[in-house]
Amino acid sequence: MKRMLIKACVAGLAATVFAGGVAQAQPTAQPLKARIQTAVPAASIYFELLKRFADRVDRMSAGRLKMEILPDGAIVPAFEILDAVDKGIVEGGYAWTHYWSGKHPAAGLFSNPMAGAGVGLDQMSHVAWLFEGGGYDLYRKLYSDVLKVNVEPLMIQPMGPDPLGWFKRPIQNTADFKKMKYRSPPGITGEIFKEMGVSAVALPGGEIVPAAQRGVIDAAEWIGPADDLNLGLHTVWKNYYLQGLHQSTDIGEVLFNKTWWSKLSPDLQEIVRVAAMASMTET
Repeated sequence: MKRMLIKACVAGLAATVFAGGVAQAQPTAQPLKARIQTAVPAASIYFELLKRFADRVDRMSAGRLKMEILPDGAIVPAFEILDAVDKGIVEGGYAWTHYWSGKHPAAGLFSNPMAGAGVGLDQMSHVAWLFEGGGYDLYRKLYSDVLKVNVEPLMIQPMGPDPLGWFKRPIQNTADFKKMKYRSPPGITGEIFKEMGVSAVALPGGEIVPAAQRGVIDAAEWIGPADDLNLGLHTVWKNYYLQGLHQSTDIGEVLFNKTWWSKLSPDLQEIVRVAAMASMTET
């Protein structure tokens, strides 16, 4: 009887060890990953905010979804982000809808309403229109029905109003302005400056200071004083002008390849949406 009990105990212990070994051998599910190609340099405040967004997603998903935030030009240039996300070259991208104004002028209505000097919606009103005034439905239709691209868009960072910018020499009037080559936002805003007779060129954030240092441009606007300092515009030019005439607000967006997005579970999709909303309140 005693021998039988010992055998039973040994057999039970062996079974437990075996079961534990099998359990330990079970592979842990690999986290889903997304590379987010941004249109801002690593020095930008908004790059840091995107890293916080990615960290929130990581923590809220308990590590099931991880995002790598990439600076301007890491995989594709800023103005090619939409096409790269659409084709699945990267899983996600960050820019502003007016960067796609060359594809359709309506793109300027969502990130950058093209109104300044105290005219038009401010950040809070713009966000209210998106969430409570039907703006988000139109925003999604821009991508699905007008641009016809395979992306899932989310607004993430309200900012602005934008200054007129930094200038090589002081300006007293429009005639002085017209003598300079000026970095402006792309799309209708840039076209308006050209109609005024200003030599306006569109450059992504990471290219502004190098272009200024080489003398390719004589003046530039970016997002605002704090981010301008991070980019180092004040080290090139000393003349700064407020208020801008072109953007009372602009709202950054994050775009996901829709095929990749559809593979996320409903709870992960909601985690990303909530993290984007948190980033909106933090910006």
